[in-house]
Amino acid sequence: MPKKALTSLDVYKFLEELDVSKGAFVRNIKSRKNEFYLQLFSKKEFWLKFVPGSYLCVTDEKPQDTTDFPFTMKVKNLLKGKKVSIEMHEPDRIVEICSEGIRLIIELFSSGNIILTENGRITMALYPREYGNRVVREGENYSYPPGVARSFKMDGSDIMRLIKASDKESIVKTLALDFYLGGNYAEEIIFRSRTDKDKKPTEVTPEEMGRIADAYTEIIEGAPKPNVIEGAIFSVIDLTHVEGERKYFDSINPAIISFFAETAVESRREMKIKQDIVNTEKKIGSYNSVLEFLNSNYTEISDMIKSARDSSISLEDRTKKLKESGWDLTGRIITSIARPEVAVDIINPLRSQMSDLYEKVKRMKKGLGRAEARPEPKKELKFREAEGWYTKFRWSRTRSGKLVVIGRDMNQNTVLVDKHCDNGDLVFHADIFGSPFGVVKINAGEELSDEEKKECASLICSYSSAWKAGAMALDVYYVKPEQVTKTPPSGESLKKGAFYIKGKRNYVKNAELGVYIAVESDGEAYSISVSAHEPDGKYLLIKPGDKSREEILKRIKKIIEQRLGFSPNRDKIDKLLPNGRFSIEKLKM
Repeated sequence: MPKKALTSLDVYKFLEELDVSKGAFVRNIKSRKNEFYLQLFSKKEFWLKFVPGSYLCVTDEKPQDTTDFPFTMKVKNLLKGKKVSIEMHEPDRIVEICSEGIRLIIELFSSGNIILTENGRITMALYPREYGNRVVREGENYSYPPGVARSFKMDGSDIMRLIKASDKESIVKTLALDFYLGGNYAEEIIFRSRTDKDKKPTEVTPEEMGRIADAYTEIIEGAPKPNVIEGAIFSVIDLTHVEGERKYFDSINPAIISFFAETAVESRREMKIKQDIVNTEKKIGSYNSVLEFLNSNYTEISDMIKSARDSSISLEDRTKKLKESGWDLTGRIITSIARPEVAVDIINPLRSQMSDLYEKVKRMKKGLGRAEARPEPKKELKFREAEGWYTKFRWSRTRSGKLVVIGRDMNQNTVLVDKHCDNGDLVFHADIFGSPFGVVKINAGEELSDEEKKECASLICSYSSAWKAGAMALDVYYVKPEQVTKTPPSGESLKKGAFYIKGKRNYVKNAELGVYIAVESDGEAYSISVSAHEPDGKYLLIKPGDKSREEILKRIKKIIEQRLGFSPNRDKIDKLLPNGRFSIEKLKM
């Protein structure tokens, strides 16, 4: 399945609509895996989201579950609080955030990249890469990809010059590649200009060039009409050459969000399969028609073959005689003038050629049957995000509904203990170096049962270094918040991120490592979460094992697809897993 990605024209029209010509102020910068966010202020506050190699859009919602990667921190240090301009390096799929010699370059083409430059030199690249003579690496001067056109705004003479200079094999490929339009927009210009798309650029007449220039200008300068066709094609204009049900949008941004970030009516793979079926049916019909013609005219065609092979007559006379009978002779092939699709080899026996064609039709019908009997595509339900301060941490609930919050790293441990511990809560920590801190929120008058203490202890040791070490059980202690301090006894010191525990520690002995992955769906949306206890609904129990992270992610995703009928977001599952190797001990789906 081809990757969803905006074209250069889509990016151009989007930035026109965004209208930040007077610049914007950077308020914040966030990132997630292959997602980059800029919080900007220009007339109002908004988040500009980039997915390198795919798309960009505006969202009002603050991104959740973000991580401050070193690259993110570097960009934040240089751009936060600055006034920036947002520009497109036409006509490449490259967006630039610029401020006083600093450029943040987002490449939306190919596999994508984000590059930070200062005065033209690369300070840091999210993905260091080499493309022939083009090197994207720290310390190198940033260079743009080579290209032909340098702007979308061209007059008729510029358009004609580019067409004449093109070395592409057809005019439609010239428009798609040299003009940076992509396949759909190139096909649309061909359709509107009534030009043969397979013509070589050098064969295009001045009149056709004029029509092409008019259609190009109409598309570039015309008002956008964003829409999604059959849930499979995104366009900022009306593609009159494409048939299918359309969903129109008032502006480009919601169309991008609908197409890229939300469930589509039908995947582009499904649309391709449908088109392949139609094309195959046409070919089968054509081949059957040829076979019928060969059968009906078998004696005549056999005579034509004999005439074509008669060496007692000169080639010129044979060719003339065949043409008088309605056949062309080229090399060893005779072709019906009335039916150009009927071509016969004069060397191979006619029956053998017909038999081969019968077999070809038979194979195509068999393949067509498999394609039509393909399983229903998996639904792509919307992920239902939990809300609350605790969602930036790891979190779960005990069987009685008490909230369990666990730090993901040293910084989160500190924030969790310092800012989110109240009197009556309990703080958990495994008896091992490399354990997170966990806080169980307990309301006044409530208590944590022994069974719930075991559940919390199991979660804590599961997210500790014990999982990666392959341990199956571990001791975990719990204390009151007032026992946890950053101040050690006189004469002792603490490492960064560490806490000192005062007084008695209460232990849960031999807490078992293992996490329940609970899955809930209602046909419209779904949620995947960690449960501290065996859920009542659908779940998988994950324990330390011998499967790699990649293997277990594929396995969990496949189980959900096969048993629940929808395709979950892989990253949502990945967030829930501890560090190490895995096994599926139990499942209820």
